[in-house]
Amino acid sequence: MSTYLFSGISIDYSSDPDGQFVSNHTLAVIYSEGATTNLSYSVIGVTPVGEIPEVDMTSDEAEVRIDGDSFNQNDFLSGANDELYFGQVEWNGGANSALVLVFWDAEADRDYIFVLGGDAINVTNQTEWDSFIAGLTGVGQAPSPYAPGDTFALSSLAAVDESDTSIGTQFDD
Repeated sequence: MSTYLFSGISIDYSSDPDGQFVSNHTLAVIYSEGATTNLSYSVIGVTPVGEIPEVDMTSDEAEVRIDGDSFNQNDFLSGANDELYFGQVEWNGGANSALVLVFWDAEADRDYIFVLGGDAINVTNQTEWDSFIAGLTGVGQAPSPYAPGDTFALSSLAAVDESDTSIGTQFDD
């Protein structure tokens, strides 16, 4: 079993169109033994310039959790209007960049933003979020070898923390 962990944040838009920092999170992607951990994706629709594209991602079946909450339980990020985005952001004049995976929870009007590779996005409060947004110098589609249609392994991304041991059972622990 392979587990991949990624750090991220959540931003709430329900009361502020510029977004309010909520908290830090951990994304876990857990593949069963023998599963291929390769990903590929296609862009959905036309992406406006300066935005991260909405995507349809393809991979072997995996358990996906944010802070231990499974996408498969409690209607967490499983709404018909929820969206998935994947792309690259640059800041500090392009000196820093990161590949980001964004889950948009339509019901909560909240983004969950995870760095899959590149530089860390060090945001722990609203002031740091505002500063990060103000410092963005590029937002858009990820370049090859992570572009739409490319196939890449999660293990090829720098932000990966892989563990082959899971504690627990298939039952509620």
